[in-house]
Formats: sequence, structure tokens, C-alpha cells
Amino acid sequence: MAPLRLGGRIGFFALLLTWVVLLGVVQSLISQGALRLVGWTLLAPLVGGALLTFRQTLLVCGATVLTTLVAYGFLARDIAVWHRLLAVALVTVACALSLVVGRVRLGRERRISGLMVARERLTLLSVASTHVGSTLDVDRTARELVEAAVPRFADTAVVDLFDPVLHGEEPAEERPRGPVTVRRVAGRTVDEGDGVETFEPGGTDTYEPGSVPGRCLATGKAARAGIQSASEAASWLGADPAEARFLAPAVRRGPQRGEPAPGRPDAAAPGRDGVGGDDAGGDDAGRDDAPPGGAGRPAEEGADGPGADRAEEPPGEGTAPEAAEAEGTAPEAAEAGAAGRRPEGRRKGRGRAKAREPAARRHDYHSGIAVPLRARGATLGVAVFLRSHRPEPFDADDLLLAEEIGARAAVCVDNARRYTHEHHTSLTLQRSLLPRRLPEQAAVDVATRYLPADTGLGVGGDWFDVIQLSGARVALVVGDVVGHGLYASATMGRLRAAVRTLADIDLPPDELLTHLDDVLIRLRAETGRGDGGEPGEGQFADAGATCLYAVYDPVSRMCSLARAGHPEPALVRPDGSVEFIGLPAGPPLGVGGLPFEATELRLPENSLLALYTNGLIEAGGHDLDLAMDELRNVLARPGSSLEATCDAVLREMLDGDSRLRPKDDVALLLARTHALDASHVGVWDVPSDPTAVGRARELVNRQLADWGLPEAAFSTELIVSELVTNAIRHAGGPIRLRVIRENSLICEVSDGSSTTPHLRRARTLDENGRGLFIVAQLTQRWGTRQTSEGKTIWAEFSALGSGL
Repeated sequence: MAPLRLGGRIGFFALLLTWVVLLGVVQSLISQGALRLVGWTLLAPLVGGALLTFRQTLLVCGATVLTTLVAYGFLARDIAVWHRLLAVALVTVACALSLVVGRVRLGRERRISGLMVARERLTLLSVASTHVGSTLDVDRTARELVEAAVPRFADTAVVDLFDPVLHGEEPAEERPRGPVTVRRVAGRTVDEGDGVETFEPGGTDTYEPGSVPGRCLATGKAARAGIQSASEAASWLGADPAEARFLAPAVRRGPQRGEPAPGRPDAAAPGRDGVGGDDAGGDDAGRDDAPPGGAGRPAEEGADGPGADRAEEPPGEGTAPEAAEAEGTAPEAAEAGAAGRRPEGRRKGRGRAKAREPAARRHDYHSGIAVPLRARGATLGVAVFLRSHRPEPFDADDLLLAEEIGARAAVCVDNARRYTHEHHTSLTLQRSLLPRRLPEQAAVDVATRYLPADTGLGVGGDWFDVIQLSGARVALVVGDVVGHGLYASATMGRLRAAVRTLADIDLPPDELLTHLDDVLIRLRAETGRGDGGEPGEGQFADAGATCLYAVYDPVSRMCSLARAGHPEPALVRPDGSVEFIGLPAGPPLGVGGLPFEATELRLPENSLLALYTNGLIEAGGHDLDLAMDELRNVLARPGSSLEATCDAVLREMLDGDSRLRPKDDVALLLARTHALDASHVGVWDVPSDPTAVGRARELVNRQLADWGLPEAAFSTELIVSELVTNAIRHAGGPIRLRVIRENSLICEVSDGSSTTPHLRRARTLDENGRGLFIVAQLTQRWGTRQTSEGKTIWAEFSALGSGL
């Protein structure tokens, strides 16, 4: 029988030869008039073997043999006995052949069906491999998983992840014990009437320890089981069993016809007969009255039964009966565990259940698979697949397929989580390197905006800064490091620190850019890849940057600017006219060997300076000249405030959507200038005569009295005395004293010497070295800056009780 069951060539020719001999004998007897009904009797078994199931063919053949016995044994008495015996024998042989043919046909059909199922599974695996993980976004990856599974594999699929995974953090290494709270990231279900519906993500769900998904999260092993009750269906979806009527109102209750009763140890698993196996199953394989999908749905097991340890065993191990016994769930344990759910969890489950009531009323869940999403030794969440409209339950092969898809999806989710963590780290680093709070100064009103690029490109190296300088002046800086990523942010941080250091010694803009160019060249040389360099170190070697540095003096209203390959700044005059300041372009930073040129211009009070990076004029993808015209037009329109003007600029340059992520980072700095008139500044020429020190103190006291600051007289007199005395004793040329009232008091003494004094600690017997020490103790800041005529020593301090 093996060749016949396998449908080999030997079996085929044996069947064909037997059938030919049988037909020949029947035709010979009919032609002699010996048998009148045998030919018609053979028609029913023949049709049954070709079209019907094995059980139906068996019934037809039995009925045929029975009717033949009645017809030729009792009715046809005019026929010879040996003819009647021969007729019964021929019908019996024909029925046997029909049964064999039907068995061979059913075996081939099962084999073809198995091949088709295998092909569908391979197609699903291929689709999941190419579709899941197309982006480095955790939410998008979870949505792609449920989209690949529904409707090809399951009728409903949900993905729940732990909260730390969504934020890019490492998941907990210890497996959860007790109720597990996760967040619904993606969900999708097929509905007969409306096509595909989506479970609303964003809410939290709680899986009890007795539920199958809860056990999967606790053990890290996948499991499948049948669904027999409404509370069990609710536990599969992380909802409160008390609200199960909203999630699974039509779920089947109790065993169906043809499936084993709950608790039977010999319950056969779905697909145990093996779809596609020729010798799988018994004589009733493929019968119509059996439940779809094989020998019935898996039986439910108690909490202490084999099903309780199912998740601890690797899939595919053990005998078939053990696997079948281990596939059950524990509805009693699920209901008992759900009874202790916290009240707040019940309220959340009720709200989420009611939100899904219209879709859930049409579902009839009868089988499910829960797969923990594990990657690199950590559990990220769980994926649940349920079937309702499909009559066949999940089988062991479906479990293996779900595990494979879940494993690949888990790696993609973990990759997205790691990228999210890296991106958040880079963005946090970059934002920490930018000024969080601008200094308080009276020279300009400032508004800034920083817009990071599209997350797919990573963070960039754009930065802005406002630096308070001596003499009530202020420095405005905007820069851009070429490239994106962590290295660009680190380079930006180093350059910004270098700019602040160079600005602290009051270098002119062109000299500052020259020193900054040297800093970047040395940085590239130090961090570039050498013979023994580590991978990734060479990314600094290609770093380049552009920078615009401007210094504004509110006393003289002079603004000095220089740029290194940076876009030209825009100037909005008080009358509303807009122009781009034609500065010499200068080479980008890092080129070396080329000079930078500074430009000075006098700005009217209430002028507006707009400094920006090239990401602003390249955001809309327009031509550069067109983008500059758009920027000019939006700056020409008056705004209610600098903040409103910043928003208007971004909205206009980003095609009407200020929330749009451009291709490159955007840094924007708007500064409205102010002027300090004569009422805020006192200037006197001091003769190079020691007796002039007393006269300088009198002038300062008189000015402080006019300003209403008598409380600051003592400190100011002492500071002025020390600075003027040092200028008379150690410097030459004209000496000028200037006092500025801003947010603080500033005393400046200028002389014709270029020698810079230094603070030092005077010994007991030293006659000099105590003047600057006294000045440093009385002031908040002090320093020296070089001028074209010599130098200026300045000191800034707060006038206590003056109301400044």
C-alpha cells in the first residue's frame, strides 16, 4: 500500500491495470446479458473516489455493496448463482479501488495544500523581512509589524512595548513578576464589513500573570492557545476581564463539535495530522464534518496543568502529545488574576474597551499566539496575534513562523531604540552646548531660534551666541559646522568655547576669526586618523565651519563685523528698509593661510540685525536669490515683537509651516540695537600729573550724584584712584577716564601704552602690586583691551542700593 499511498509510478500502473481488467470483465459479462446492473453500480464508487472525501466515499461504497447484495441475492433470482457472486465480487473490488483512489487523491491534495501554505508562510516571512524595519523609528517599526501580519497571518495583531523602550532607554534586564504594564504602540484588525480597522495606540495595558501574554513576558517564551471565554479574550488584549463584553462579545464558549473537551490529556494540537503530509493522520483525515484546521482546537489546561509550563519549553521540542497538552491556557487563572487588578487599571481598561466597542462586537476570537519581542538578551515587549474570521486555528508551524517574525521585528525595534537613544543623546549634547539663557545687557534686545534638521540626518553643528564684552559692548555670533551627527556637535562645542575665550580678551572680529581658524586646523590635526587611530576618529579630519562675528558698541553705535564663508547678515533700518551688509566673504574656517577682513558701520538706534545660517535660506529648496528676496520681504514687515518676527521668518522660509523639519539645521539670531546717550556716559581727559587723581575722584563723585548713586561713591572713588594712578605712573600719552551707567557701573581708563598689566600677589615688603588686587576685590569683572591708540583698563561692578 505504501506505493499507492505515496502515489508513485508503481502504484499508478497497478491501479490502472486493475481498473482495465475490471472494466474488461464487466463489459464482457454485460455483452453476454449475464449482468444488467453492474455497469451502473460501478458509477457511484467511481464518482465518490474522484470527488468526495474519504468518509463520504466509504459511505457510498458501503451503500453500493449493500444494494448489490440485496439486488443479486434476493431480487435477481433468474441469474445464475455464480453470476450473482461474480457481480458482488466485482462491485466490492470496484469500491475498494475507489477507496484507494480517493485516498491517493486526498493525499496529493493535502500535499499541494501544504505546499501552498508553506509558500504563503515564506511569502509572509519575506514580506516581514522587507517591510518591517524600513525606518529607525520605534512606533513606525511596530506599525509595520502589524501591517505585515494582518490580514496575511492573523485577523488581529497588537504590539505592546515597555515605556523605557519608547524613550530609547535600556529595558529592564530582570523579567517582570506579577502584573505587567506596557504601552500599546500599534494595533490592527480585519473586519468583515469595514475592511481593516486600527486599535488606537498610546494607552497603557496590563497583562496579568495568568494570561498567555503575561506568561510570555515573564518567561521570554512564545506560546499559542485556544480562546474559550470572553474573559480570556480580554486577557489576550491586556484589557480588564470585567469589560470583556466590549472586546469579545461573540467569543465561542465551550468546545465545538469535533474538538476535545477541556482538560483531556490526549487532546490533539491543531495541525497534528500535518497539513501537507501524505501519511499523516488516520482514515478520517480530511473529512468534512471535522472542525476546520484538523483535529480541533487545543484544549484548555488548568493553572497547574501542562499548559502552565508551556512557555518554559523551547518551541518545537518534545513529543506531539506533550506539545498538544502544553498549548492550553488557563481561563480560571486569568480570571482569578484579573480579579485583583487595581481600580485605576480597571478604569483605564473600561475606557479603552468602550472606545473599541464598535469594532470588537464583530470579532470572534478562537485562537491566539503571543510572542515576546526579545533582542540582545532583553525583553522589549510582546506581540499578540489573534484569529477570528479565519476558521482554522494556529498550529505549531504558525507558532514557529510567529517566533521568526517576532525575532526579526525585535531586532528592528531594538535598532530603532538604540538610534533613538543616540539621537536623543546627540540632541541633548547639542542643546547643552547652546546658550540656555542669554546675558542681561542694555546694548541690544535679542531673540533666537534653533531648529534641528530632519531626524534622519542627525543633529548638526549650528550655533549662536551672545557674549557680553567690556564697555557695555556685545558680541553676536552665528556659526555652522559642516555635517551632522555627534562629531559635528562636539566640534561646534569646541568652537563655541574657543570663540568665548577669544572674545574675553577683546579681539577685533577679523583677528578673532584668524585665531579661530588656527584652532580648527589644530583640532583637525589632533583628531584626524593616524597610523594607529581608532575607527571613527577620522571624522573630525573633514570638519569645516563657517562663522559670522559682530561687535556692537551702544555708546558709539559702531558695529564691526567679519565673516568666514558665512551668509551675509541682514540689516533692517528704523524706516523699514532692508539690506544685506556686503561683508568680504572670507574663507571658511579650517582652510588656513588667508586673511579675514572686518567692516565697520554706524547703526541708527532701533536697527535690526538678522544673523542666520545657510539652513534658513536653503530650507524651502528655492533658488538662493529667491530665498534672499523672501527673507528681505518678511523682515520688511514689522512685527509686534522680536519673538513674533522670528516665528514669521521661520514660517515664511519653511513654506508656511514653522514646525517643518528642514534638511539642514537652522539658527536664527535677531538683535535690535539700542544707544547709550550722554546721560549714561561720563568722559574726561586726565593730565599726566599725580595731582590729577583727586580731580578725577571729584568728577566721578559729581557724576554719580547726578545719576542718583551716592551709595556707589566710595567704591568708585577707590577704583578710579587705583586705575588713574597706575596710568600716570606706568603709562604715557593722553589719559582718558570714562564712566558708563548700564545695568552696572563701568569705569574705564585709557592710556597710550600697549603694556598689559597683570594681577599678582604682593609680598609683605613689596611697594607695588596691590592696586589691581584691590580693584579685583571690589569689582565683578575687570580686564584690559587693546586699542589703536594703546590700551584700556576697565572694571565693572554693581552699585549696591542704587536700583540698577
